[in-house]
Amino acid sequence: MRNFIFSNVEQINMDEIKIKVEEIRIAFDTYLNSYPAKTARTKHSIMGPIGKILQHAKSGKWDVKSLSGYALNIHMMNTQVKGITDESRGALEKGIEKLISLIKEVPVNIQDKVIDLIDYGLYYQRRKKEMESREKTRLEFINFLKEKYKTEDALQKAWEENNAKFEDVYLFGPKSPTFKRASQAKKNDIKAFWEYLKAKGKEEIIETISEEE
Repeated sequence: MRNFIFSNVEQINMDEIKIKVEEIRIAFDTYLNSYPAKTARTKHSIMGPIGKILQHAKSGKWDVKSLSGYALNIHMMNTQVKGITDESRGALEKGIEKLISLIKEVPVNIQDKVIDLIDYGLYYQRRKKEMESREKTRLEFINFLKEKYKTEDALQKAWEENNAKFEDVYLFGPKSPTFKRASQAKKNDIKAFWEYLKAKGKEEIIETISEEE
């Protein structure tokens, strides 16, 4: 059954709106694959320029090119950015174009709801991806340690932690109090794993972890 909202003489099909919302999320999600978050701890960082895009889109003062240029400027100001691919820039422009078009279609009284659907739905997608990537990296670290130490007894002696278990191991950035309290052997293992990740072209993961406290 279709879900309708009635506003004065306007009849709004929310099912169709949700399809368009999902198209916008997919476009922005594709773009954000190329945007390195400075930290995975804040929504602002995870969403990159998209938060600002969503704020400005409903003002009616921006067209696709100007808002794309504004977003690109924010993108390039990120010190971790090495550029932007044609695919990512195209996805960014496509998302902005669809967003501006959708905002013009819907009544003012539901624009905030539409923005929220895009905003929090996209944040969930990005946060889920980040958590899955972090867990995958943690499991890689565990395998890295198993290759080196073979047994938990050897790990405990090296790290000077009587209760250390492979399955409980987590990665920490150098700013983390846990990292600072760690034994030198543990710090060396984490640094060695960072070099291992770097050799595999996973600098983004290292930079994200390194920025966290």
